[in-house]
Order: sequence, then structure tokens, then C-alpha cells
Amino acid sequence: MKVVIAQDIGFCLGVRQAVETVERTLNEGPWPVQVLGSLIHNHQVIRSLETRGVRMIREPGEAESGTLVLPSHGSPPDTGSGMGRLGVKVIDATCPLVARAQAAARRLDEAGYQVVLVGDRGHAEVVAIAAWTGGRAVVVRDESEVPQVPGTGPVGIVAQTTQRSEVVEGVARRLGEAGREVKVEDTLCPITRRRQQEAGELAKKVDLVLVVGGRDSANTRRLVEVVRETGVPAHAIETASDLDPRWLDGVDRVGVTAGASTPDWAIEEVLGRMRQIEEAAENQAGKEAGELQATSGEREQSDQPPAAEHEPSGSEAVPMFDRGQFVQGRVMAIDGTDVLIDVGGKSEGVITSSELAGRPIADPSSIVNVGDLIAVVVLGTDEKDGTLHLSKRLADVELAWQRLESAFQQGGIIEAPVTAQVKGGLVTDVGVRGFIPSSQVALSFVRDLKPYVGRTLQLKLLELDRAERRVILSARAVLEEEQARRDAEVWGKLREGEIVPGTVKRLTDFGAFVDIGGVDGLLHVSELSWQRVVHPRDVVQEGQEVKCKILRLDPERKRISLGLKQLEGDPWQDVEQRYPVGSIVEGSVVSLASFGAFVQLEQGVEGLVHLSELSDRRVERADQVVAMGDRLRVKVLKVNRAQKRLSLSRKEADQEIERAALRKYMAQQKQTERVTLGEVFGDLFNGREGAKADGGEPASPADTPQDPERD
Repeated sequence: MKVVIAQDIGFCLGVRQAVETVERTLNEGPWPVQVLGSLIHNHQVIRSLETRGVRMIREPGEAESGTLVLPSHGSPPDTGSGMGRLGVKVIDATCPLVARAQAAARRLDEAGYQVVLVGDRGHAEVVAIAAWTGGRAVVVRDESEVPQVPGTGPVGIVAQTTQRSEVVEGVARRLGEAGREVKVEDTLCPITRRRQQEAGELAKKVDLVLVVGGRDSANTRRLVEVVRETGVPAHAIETASDLDPRWLDGVDRVGVTAGASTPDWAIEEVLGRMRQIEEAAENQAGKEAGELQATSGEREQSDQPPAAEHEPSGSEAVPMFDRGQFVQGRVMAIDGTDVLIDVGGKSEGVITSSELAGRPIADPSSIVNVGDLIAVVVLGTDEKDGTLHLSKRLADVELAWQRLESAFQQGGIIEAPVTAQVKGGLVTDVGVRGFIPSSQVALSFVRDLKPYVGRTLQLKLLELDRAERRVILSARAVLEEEQARRDAEVWGKLREGEIVPGTVKRLTDFGAFVDIGGVDGLLHVSELSWQRVVHPRDVVQEGQEVKCKILRLDPERKRISLGLKQLEGDPWQDVEQRYPVGSIVEGSVVSLASFGAFVQLEQGVEGLVHLSELSDRRVERADQVVAMGDRLRVKVLKVNRAQKRLSLSRKEADQEIERAALRKYMAQQKQTERVTLGEVFGDLFNGREGAKADGGEPASPADTPQDPERD
């Protein structure tokens, strides 16, 4: 049986982006990680993520603090809005092509078109796209449902990204024939379209096509439809266990393709299952041929007279070996590519090179040496000379399965070399073929797996199914256990308030992760410095060695909060003495907000000037009266050292300054213009006294001589 594999297979770009987004968030946080609905339409991938701690929720309101990831097939508009106020970070993992379809649907609806959405009614992607039209879009499966489209005005067509182009064209044609003005937005996924075309071409070359994909996957169903329309049988299978051996009976060429949500390791498992079915069929055919030959020989012997019975000439009876029997033997000699084995009781056997190991062997001495005691399986007996045909390869497989089953039950660790890199992970030799998904290679996601080929890794078994020949392993599980042991040791030594050395490992927008002796702590951006910090890189760099203070320990959630600014003097310690209420101080505008401006009085000490305190006139926005970097004089209204808050007023400071200036001016005026009553009325009094002395009336002002300088 020849297997033909489609060229374009495995995760599409949008699905890969969504899965990598969740895996990256699992490594970086914030935790817990929650996904709205189903991230992609593949149950195996979803189960794998759930085992790693991802929580699938139905409604945004179910999200706890941490991260909420929106699924690849899209969500209605405003999904997750307001979650930030609840401490939930929202990450949109919508496929870019789905987002394009959503935007097209909204654009057509706003332009007055009746939106016609070609797709599967009830599919998550279709529901989300329709929501972007306010629910006004009409969903049709194909052209037979065109009469359901209401009205006579212009229509705009968008399609589910996995739809077939001929279906969309049929809907457009029928609407045009009905006299409607039709505008078609191309929202079909080019990758899906190419895979559908390739599936049709593949069907021409084979007798049967297997489509590997999720049961809920629309593009998987489309691929099955495309193949069956060519007259070639097609079956959709989600896991290797879904493969029915009867489908392969009498089939010479089998084609394999997959939906866009199918992981590479699932495809590898199906291919392995096909090889297993083929080997079982070959073994059965060989067994039936042997039985037929034995029956024929018995018939020939029945025509002969009974042979005389003889005892063995030696003291030891020659043992009889059954086909498939598991025995021990010692290597007697290596003859070219064959290995001669003594299995006891004067019986000898031979192992050909093809049965020595599970891979081609040029030199048998690279596998066994003369004198070695090895396990073998009896394949049969040569009728001419009675030599046993043995297999070390099958014995090794049996022993390998026994070791694997024991390790799986006990949760033990095994070592195995990596033999190859395939799509989605690594192949390892554990006596049988094992697979390590890329997400299980290391503690964090590894993009380039080539350096791992040839290395020997310590592994734990995640899944083991002998019937399906399914062996899924994880190096990450071993690394996580080692890290957990180291963490437990370190956690036992840590104390809140302790000063510890560390190395900055990674910077994020919200802080820096610091390795403090084997465990990571978070140095939040607000704990880096007493002054305002825009980004952690302004204070620390990756690889930098720092000393931090342990602020909080949360052993249950394995979280450590660190502080760097606490190693410096707290500028708020005696803030009441330096900035008493009522004092006028000067500072710089460092931030503008909708409710006012923040003014820095010194490094680490900032206060808020509310909008109502920025000016004595009505102000709508802070930038109407101040700008970043402006130097302001402000009055201290309130001081709250515990909460590190200062309430400031520019308006009152200006008023206070004006009053002070006025008082100073008045004081200066009094000092320079001070006069006496004698100076003001002296002449008048002198005039009266002179008149009285002469015995006449006082002189009138008109008769009084005027001081020319006063005039």
C-alpha cells in the first residue's frame, strides 16, 4: 500500500497563531489563562491545552483575574470590553482573515447593503461575523436558500472563510438573476482554497482519501465533500483510533490530507496507525500461508507409512518452539549480515539483518557481539534443515512496550535519543517510535527544533496506547518537576522583607522578571522607582544584576513580588514637614489626565491638580491651560502620606500669590507716601492763626498764596 500525503497540511497560519498565543501566555501570564469558547475546532488540541491549565469558558463574565483569549474563529464586537477594569487582560487571537470578513460585513451593512452571509448557520465563525452587522445579516447555506433573502435592494455578499468558491459564486449568480444589485467581498481563505484544490488533485491519484481533522471543523467537511465529488471514497477521522482497517482492504494507494486545525502530531499518529494495519495484514497473510503449507505437508505425510519413533540420541530432549514464542539465546557467531544464535537444547537459529533492529544495519557487530545473551522471537522453522528463524527486532519491541508500560504506570523517567524532526515536534527512539510535541520539548515554546536531533533527552510519558502504537512523550514534564524541586528548596529559604540578589531575565510592559536563585519574582513597574517610570527598560536591562526587596510571597500561586525602590530612601517619609498644608511650592507637569494634571514636586513625589483647581475659569481639559513640562506654582491642599497622595491647587496658589503681592504693594505704598495732619492742614491752621492775630477774619483759600510746586 502506497501512501500519498498532501503537500499543504497541518495548522494554517491563523490556527498556528492562536495556539502559539495561548502557549506564550501560559509561559508569560498573567494567569490564569482562559479561552472564550473553543480556541480552534480540534478536540485533541483543546484537551492538550486544558491539561496544561488553560480554562475554557462560555461567557466573558466567567473570566477570573488573569488573561482572557478570544478564539481564532472570532467574536462579536465589544466582546471582553470593560474586562480591564476587572483586572483581566484580553488578547484577541482572531484569525486575520476572519477579522477581515468581519470588517467587510460591517462595512457593507453601514453602506446600506443587505448583507448575505454564505456559511454554515450556527457555526461560531458565522455567528461572530453576523454580529458585526448588528444581527441584520441573512445566512444562506447555498444558492437554494437565496429566496430567503428579503427586500429588493442591493445586497453585499461575504462568506465564511472556509466556504467553497463555487458555492459563493452560485449565490451571487442567483441574486443577480433575481434583479438585485450584487457586491461580493472576497473573504475566502486562500490557504483553504488551495487545500481544497489540492484535495481534488490528490483524489485523482489514489483509491481512497483520509481527511484528518476535528469533527466540528468546517474546512475538514469541505475537504471530504471535494474528494467525494470526484467519485473517490473519503473518510474524515479525528484520531488514529477512528481509522477502520476495513477501509484499507484491497486499496493500493491512499491519500492523506488534513483540516487547518489539525496538529502535525495527530497526522503522524494516523500515518503510524496505517503502518501498523499494513504490518498486521502482512503478518496475517504470512501466517495463513504457513498454515496452508503445513496443512499440505500433513496431507503428504498421511499418505506415507508411520515412521518409527526414536528417542533423542543425547541426554537432552530437543525442545519444540512455537511461532511467536519469546526465548533467550546466545550469540554464537556473526556470518556476514546474519547472526547465529544458540537457543538451547541443541537448537540453533539465525537472525537476518532485517530482523536485527528496527532500522537498516550494515554491520551486525554494531548491535550484538559474540557471547551476548539476547531476547528473540521465533518467526518459524526452516523445513529443510530445521533452523529457527528468529527476530531480535520484534523481541526489542516487546521489551520496549513492557518498559514503557511500567514507566507509564509508575510515572518514571526514561532516556531516549531524538532521531528526527517532523512537523509539530520530534521523533524519538524508545524501542518503538515515540513523538514529542513541540510544546513539550522545553519549558518555553521552541521554534527551531533542529538542534535537538541527535540529543538524548530525559522524558516522561504523557500518553501510551499499545493498540494504537501511540507513544507521546514530554521533556517539559521532566524539566517542570526539576524546577518544582528547586522552587521548593528556594521557597523554603525566602522571607518577606529580605534583600536578595537577582538577575533580570525578561522585561514586559508591566514590569521585569528577576531570577532570585532559581525562582522568578516580578518587579512591577510601580516598584522600580519612586519617580514615574514609563517602561521598565528605563531603569533596568535584561541580564543586569540587581538587589531587590521581597515585598510579598504567595506560595500557593507561586508568585513573588519584588521591590527596587524600597532600597532607596522613601521621599514620602517626612512629606508633611517638607510640604505642609497651605504652603506654596513649585513643580513640573509630568502627566495629563482627563480629570487634571500631575505635578512632580521632587523625584518620587507627585500631586494632583484637579481640573477645578487648575484655573479660576471653567476648564474642560487640562491641556487647555497647561502642557507637559510646564513649571507651576501650586498650593498644598491635602497630604496623605499613607496613600502617597497630594492634593494641589494652581488656582489657590495664584490667588494667594496675588494677595501677597497686593499686600506687599500696599505696604510699600504706605512706606513711601506716609504724611502727617500738620503737613496736610498746616497752612490752613497757620492762616487762621494769622488772621486772629490781626483781629480780622480768617483768609479765604482764594486769598491764600499757593505753593507753585503743589500746583
